[in-house]
Amino acid sequence: MIAIGGWDGPQVPYDVAHVLKFFAQGGDRLDAYILPLLGNVPMADVSQADAVRLHESLRKTPTQANRILAALSSLVGWSMKGNGRYRPIGPNPCVGIEKFDEQPRSRYLTADEYA
Repeated sequence: MIAIGGWDGPQVPYDVAHVLKFFAQGGDRLDAYILPLLGNVPMADVSQADAVRLHESLRKTPTQANRILAALSSLVGWSMKGNGRYRPIGPNPCVGIEKFDEQPRSRYLTADEYA
């Protein structure tokens, strides 16, 4: 059984390594946010309470919290592919969690960026 933070077998299968590498890109969301709270939780045991706890722990940065929740949702969804290879097929625990309101940002190009 695979835990979010690692693989129990002697060698990490290519598909697991590929997915973990994919999620580690994009700001190191996996290493910085998901692993500290859920790294030892087996993929099959990730619950909605775990997802809510992760999301709530990032309340001070609502946009980041919503992105982390989306990343976890994608990871859980991937783990159910292939007839529940790493997680039994069933509901995604991240579905139904209310996202935080996000504040839009305004950014203007500088004169150097126009060139």
